[in-house]
Amino acid sequence: MREFSPLTLSNPITQLSNEPGTPAFWLFSQYLVNEFQLAQLYEPGVLRDQESEYLHQYRVSLRRCRSLLSIMAGLYQSKPVSLLLQQFKTLMEPTGKVRDLDVFINPQSHDAAIFAKLTPLLPFVQTERVQAFELLTLWLKGKEYRELKQATYASLLDCAQHPSDMGLGDIAEFAQTQWNEHHKRLLKRIDKVDAHSSDEAIHNVRIAGKKVRYLADFGLAFKLNTRSGLSLKKLKQLQTELGEFNDTASQIVFCRDHLAPLQYEVQTSGAIAEFIEHTLERHKQNKQRILHSLHKLHRRK
Repeated sequence: MREFSPLTLSNPITQLSNEPGTPAFWLFSQYLVNEFQLAQLYEPGVLRDQESEYLHQYRVSLRRCRSLLSIMAGLYQSKPVSLLLQQFKTLMEPTGKVRDLDVFINPQSHDAAIFAKLTPLLPFVQTERVQAFELLTLWLKGKEYRELKQATYASLLDCAQHPSDMGLGDIAEFAQTQWNEHHKRLLKRIDKVDAHSSDEAIHNVRIAGKKVRYLADFGLAFKLNTRSGLSLKKLKQLQTELGEFNDTASQIVFCRDHLAPLQYEVQTSGAIAEFIEHTLERHKQNKQRILHSLHKLHRRK
């Protein structure tokens, strides 16, 4: 199988066009290939380790591919879609730990006061980050990763060669149907959230909101008029608040899971306990802010 260059397109989104009569499956396949290539454009920056944003954007592109494919799966026959979804998941998995560590050691992820109290932990976290990045580098430079990328391109082609009846139809009509359906699901999840809701219920709102946001991005790429309900501005604001809620939840889990041995060390146990206590309080505040925002959205529907 020939090598596909990750530099085929300089800016994938600007290359997309929606010619009249082009079937939906072909346009969406074009979008997926471009988005997958965009992820690969971030690889050199990830490997140079010059800025954590490269890894973040790499993950965003792969997540967008997987999420949108799950939404638009009806454009294809089911078997090739299942394989491609698994391949996108496998591509992302080795990046998770480095991303978690990057978030934890980033001063902007914490209040200034609490970050100063994390000082005793940072040498341990940075050592773990070096080790995790070495493993990620081996993965990104390795034969298995290279072969998986080629297999993913082959699966993208396989999907494009096996459209469903809906895939032969109009992209605007199909995208609008999916927008309406997922927008409805988002509002239902918002309606179910109250002061007694679990963190998981709020995370489900975040996931549903991401899907609507990805559909909006897809619509913009092809200049589709997929609009109704929540404005894009309100959706972005909601996603920002939900992201902060997710960050504090992730920091608590990260501290308990990855730094568990340090809870028993004299020089670090106090810092971990204080960090968890402070983050739990921030988490409660974030939850109250989200509940207030969701309540306003519910009233204005």
